[in-house]
Amino acid sequence: MSSLSPPAITPYAIDPAAVRVVLFGMPDAGKSSLLGALSQAGHTQVKVLTGHLTDLTNGLEELRHLVYEDHPRETLGEIVPYPIQFVPTGRGAGPGWPAVLYDCDGRVANDILTHAKSLDAPPKAGTLADAVLTADALILAVDAAAPAKQVEDDFHEFLRFLRLLEAHREKEHAVGGLPVFLTLTKCDLLADGAVSRAEWETRIAAKKADVGNRFREFIEAEGMKDSELLTFGSVVLDVRATAVHKPRLFDAPAEPREPFGVAELFHEAMEDGRAFRERATRSGRRLVWTVAGTGGFLAAMLIAGTVFMFAPPDQGTTAGLAGRVEMIRAAEGPTPAARLAGPALDRRLRELADVETDPDFGTLPNALKEYVRVRTDEGRAYVAFRDELAALPPLSKARSLAEVGQIESRLQKLAVPEAYRGEWPKTDAVTLREKQLTKEIPALRASVASLAAYYHSMKNRGNALLVEAPEVNADWERRFRAVVESVEKNRPFPISDPVHGVAYAYDDVTVAEADWLKTLNRLTFLRDLAAALGLVGDAISSKSPLAPAETPTDAGVVEFAARRWKDLKSEYPNYSKWSLLGLPDAVLPEVRNRLKRTLEHSRRDGQRLVLERLKSLNPSGPEDPADWPRVADYLLTPGLTEWREFMVFLARLDDPAAADPVEATAAFLRLPAVELDIREIKLRIPDNLGDGLIRPAGDLTITHRHGEKGEPVRLVLKLRGDPLREKQTVIYTFAANASAKIS
Repeated sequence: MSSLSPPAITPYAIDPAAVRVVLFGMPDAGKSSLLGALSQAGHTQVKVLTGHLTDLTNGLEELRHLVYEDHPRETLGEIVPYPIQFVPTGRGAGPGWPAVLYDCDGRVANDILTHAKSLDAPPKAGTLADAVLTADALILAVDAAAPAKQVEDDFHEFLRFLRLLEAHREKEHAVGGLPVFLTLTKCDLLADGAVSRAEWETRIAAKKADVGNRFREFIEAEGMKDSELLTFGSVVLDVRATAVHKPRLFDAPAEPREPFGVAELFHEAMEDGRAFRERATRSGRRLVWTVAGTGGFLAAMLIAGTVFMFAPPDQGTTAGLAGRVEMIRAAEGPTPAARLAGPALDRRLRELADVETDPDFGTLPNALKEYVRVRTDEGRAYVAFRDELAALPPLSKARSLAEVGQIESRLQKLAVPEAYRGEWPKTDAVTLREKQLTKEIPALRASVASLAAYYHSMKNRGNALLVEAPEVNADWERRFRAVVESVEKNRPFPISDPVHGVAYAYDDVTVAEADWLKTLNRLTFLRDLAAALGLVGDAISSKSPLAPAETPTDAGVVEFAARRWKDLKSEYPNYSKWSLLGLPDAVLPEVRNRLKRTLEHSRRDGQRLVLERLKSLNPSGPEDPADWPRVADYLLTPGLTEWREFMVFLARLDDPAAADPVEATAAFLRLPAVELDIREIKLRIPDNLGDGLIRPAGDLTITHRHGEKGEPVRLVLKLRGDPLREKQTVIYTFAANASAKIS
């Protein structure tokens, strides 16, 4: 992305107490994009930023629009200030404070880097040189995805610039430890979509390590020692990696509006810049008090400054080392929670280590040596505790109570060192551990238990409807609706709940939910099938296409079946998955009897359709055997497809193994002859068939004639066994003594 043109900034008086952070780099290095991404992080990453940003001139908000709407333009102003108010969040957060972020024209930065513009000449207010020399923190932007030669040149120029800046600050007796962040921008371009998140992060780490190594090589080439990094005028460099959005990866989708590393960069730049400014202010005050000989409540500072200014020549090095220790002590904070908080602790430990390894450390007063040793031991112990805590799997990644138990066990084993149990209770790491053990883990267990119990209760209510219902009717449907409507209403908490919502992803809950959903699916199928058969609701409507019904007078058989088939597919999209095998035993007979009535109506409609077609082929003459194959062809024509599909669906809903009834009928009509082998006939005679009882008195004779002129064939079947009475009828059985075939 090209450099962004800063939006027009509303005139705004810069607070003299504001922390000054300057973004410095070559053209197209991504400086303005970083500021736009900071504004985005202020919206989406408040926790990472650990504070709220107020954009006092709306300039950052406009930059955010330019970055994320992809409207690149060239930066023209030498420097562009963006005043903000930063209000920290979280436990123990102090009041807000002002800051100003300076963007710059990369061409002017290039002039300074190539010595076309000097830092030695008195800089004019409003220039980039003035902003750099009065900065409380510097962010040096380098395009991480630029060609290797360009990156090499940028590194070389930046390292020369830092040496120049360090020399100037020494000359001006500036306070040491200016925070400088060498920032790799556009790190999203280090991923090509085919790498995993782990591989992308590995590439970024390798890039950062390369930058750090080059800086150390620069230090050695200049003959500097690590111990000099906190002397007057020196700078402290930190290497960072950023991207204005997270790229598409092999195992993660792109997040085009989620910055990477930007919130962390600016949080530490502003915090370290603020600490540096306070240190510089205290240093200036000590100098004034020393010259003026002022005493009072800052006597300790005055003594340290006096030792530094007036000690004999042979004690100068010792006095300078003592001053460094005093500055470390002044910046550490009044409480254990303050002195052990955040990334400043790691930097302070490096400073203490430099002091302890200094050749003149043994010449320091015993009190200062003891201070260094005590703070070093405490800091290292806390870092070990903090890092071990950070290495534990986060609760947010757990997906079962077993995993939560493992995390809890490791938290319990991670004890605060006995020597610091009275000092650390309010520190960030100890507070986090206690919060997880006493609040988050118990709350998570309670959430999972309540959700699992909720789904079990829903499953039991659903099973009661499946097992206990004597019949499927309007009352059953009302109870079904009550169960479904209570699903959302009775949830212990919504899935969007920021505290408890994660419990929905736990194995214990997903298993219980799956059991409930199986029951719900069975209930829904039964309700839909009952409605389609007309057992509940209106028996004559689009919602009951399977109900037994006569073909209306205003529609033919084909049209009526096509309409019902269309209604079935429209009202019940899952109709193709229906099967009576999933029905509970209590309601299966009722449903099957209803379906058989529908099948009987449909078969009669099919017979009517065949008869109508046969009559249309030969309206006046007698039946001709040659007409039957023509009727068979008609039944399989495209115009009858929907009627045929409807008939097949009904047959296979009743019996999944049933053949296509229309195709079977057509095949039968094409047969040139049909062989019948009659073995047994049951004759049912109702009691009320006539005025008196009718009873057979002899054999049953069947006469068949093949064609009008064919010889008749007679089959004789003998009465066998005793008759059977069934309700108001008597059943007689007649059987053939030998083969009784007719064609």
